[in-house]
Amino acid sequence: MKGKGFGVGKCFLCMKDFNVVKPHVEHIIHNALGGQLKCNHILCEDCGGKLNEKVDKKFLELFKPIYGRMNLRKDRDKNIKIKGQYYFNNKLVDVIFDGKNVYPKKPYYFENINEILVFCNKKVYKNFKKKLEKEFPFKKIIYKKIPISEVEFEVDINREIEEYKLGLLKMATEFAIFNNIKLSNFRKINNILLKKIKNDIEFVHFIPFGIIDKLIEIQKNDLSPYPFHKLMIFNINKKLIVYIELFSTFQEFIILDNNYTGENIYKCYMQKILKEEDYEISIDNRRYYKERNLYFEAIGIPLDEVEKRFEAYQEYCENNCLDRFQWEWKLIQEENRKRKYSTDCFDYIKRAVGMVINQINFFPIVYNNTTSKYLNERFFSNNCVVKEIKKIYKEEKFIEIIKNVSIFYHINQNLYQEEFIPFNFRKIFYRINKVNKEKKYYYIKTGRLNKISSFQKRYFNFKLEILENYIRANYYE
Repeated sequence: MKGKGFGVGKCFLCMKDFNVVKPHVEHIIHNALGGQLKCNHILCEDCGGKLNEKVDKKFLELFKPIYGRMNLRKDRDKNIKIKGQYYFNNKLVDVIFDGKNVYPKKPYYFENINEILVFCNKKVYKNFKKKLEKEFPFKKIIYKKIPISEVEFEVDINREIEEYKLGLLKMATEFAIFNNIKLSNFRKINNILLKKIKNDIEFVHFIPFGIIDKLIEIQKNDLSPYPFHKLMIFNINKKLIVYIELFSTFQEFIILDNNYTGENIYKCYMQKILKEEDYEISIDNRRYYKERNLYFEAIGIPLDEVEKRFEAYQEYCENNCLDRFQWEWKLIQEENRKRKYSTDCFDYIKRAVGMVINQINFFPIVYNNTTSKYLNERFFSNNCVVKEIKKIYKEEKFIEIIKNVSIFYHINQNLYQEEFIPFNFRKIFYRINKVNKEKKYYYIKTGRLNKISSFQKRYFNFKLEILENYIRANYYE
């Protein structure tokens, strides 16, 4: 999926026309994080390089202990080294994980009765072994691997620091440009990203306060897909807001523009991030041109748009340019891959809300009923879910539930049946100002970044723990 960009073919940072400067293929969600959403009309190559140095590298360093231990879909693989700690005979030693093996920063060994156990990088093992053989000529030298499951990695991302906020601001700004939104304060945002002025853009942590929202969040890892990335942009009361959710864990609202006067907008992008096997399809050149329109129809790109893209490619291509057939076939393969990783926001929410409603309805009938073992395992294996639903029945919050459900469903008077409302509850729940007490069941109560409550901290740590448990369960031997 590629956007048309800001204005008419201009780099949003330097404002130079793409006829003058070379466009840069920009990943709106960083490719290192498994992001698949690209746009080739947001930044020029020079400005892309500038923001990579000033924003991206420091932002990605924060997430390295997470994405470095996951099998994500990336356009290019880079050697990643993650620092951790491991106990050698009750002594804590710094170690490095390189994506495959764990080893101490410096070679380490234990001396037993008849052998020497060596822990080190395989590249230095040969020379280190020779050294040990001279020192211990009558003992056997054995290379040992450090099990990753016993290594402690520090995943402690501070959401207050500038590196975190600038990375999200860049992502939010590019998503707005991707959707052809003109920002009244884009020059101010440019200067913030270039670190010329102080960052005073408002950030608000998401917190689940509604019953349905809370039940979804505490069992999000049981829903498919997990984990995912999500971007959502909408406007309320002249505020243009971007909601960002990374790894189904980091959830933030960015108030991108406090004086938005454009058209009403509500767009959502959601994608899977775990790597899936790619299937390349080969096709005969002659047969392709007979079925060309069918291929582009399947991926949703009109033929006139294909013509424009190919003309732009020819204009900016310098050396080793692909011919028309090669270029088109590469485009089809890329778009097919992106479609494989994209997922429907509204379908996800519909499934999530449906699951929670079923849990609430089934609870008094099924829970602790030995004859309903299957439903018990399916709906109530999560103790946190059971705890929250018990509260509902104990405190008789049924009116609150009905009003929460009414956010998502309404009665179609013509058909006399319930219909799912195609809005994402992140928009409906968003409120910065204090809400009417009578409607507190209805909206998410949010706090600003500089006033983080103890509940916000507990909630964020809870989400991090879910993600960490998922990584350990799925990527550790």
